[in-house]
Amino acid sequence: VMAASVLLAGCGKKSSSSDTPPKAQADATPSASVAQPALAATEPTQPPSDADLFKKVTGVWKYSNTNRLFGSVTENTFTLAPNGNYAKQAVTIRKTERKDFLGLGTWQIKDGVLIMSITKADPIPQGAVGDDLRKGLASGAFVNRHKIISVTDHELVCEVDVYTITGNGGHSKKEGAMTWTR
Repeated sequence: VMAASVLLAGCGKKSSSSDTPPKAQADATPSASVAQPALAATEPTQPPSDADLFKKVTGVWKYSNTNRLFGSVTENTFTLAPNGNYAKQAVTIRKTERKDFLGLGTWQIKDGVLIMSITKADPIPQGAVGDDLRKGLASGAFVNRHKIISVTDHELVCEVDVYTITGNGGHSKKEGAMTWTR
């Protein structure tokens, strides 16, 4: 008993003269309960399901962008309705010129990607599709796909996957990230 007391004292533990077996003393130490939360914190978390993302993304979002090349600012408001329809209102201001845009369409989330397809637009976007919305939809020019990076109650961050219509039927891809807010 004396050797055990010295050994325990050297480890910073008080010796006990009780007849409690050493295993019971070890189980009563707080170190056993401290290790469990550390293990739980390292378990990988599953990404949110498309249904969960759909619920979180439903609502009104704003996004502003500046085009330094053209010296314009565009304020966008997206209303993503719970029935899968959406409306996009945009106002572009360049010097003293103002252009309004209204786009209506459908939206969905598939594999963590926000997909918005315009079905009506005023004015109809100009470009490679000859100002024909049906041709634009068929070519995919009016479908935007944005991989959702994160979403909270007040912020939606997406990777950008935008195809810009160029003059002779070509498309150029612009990449990056954008943040929408409520």
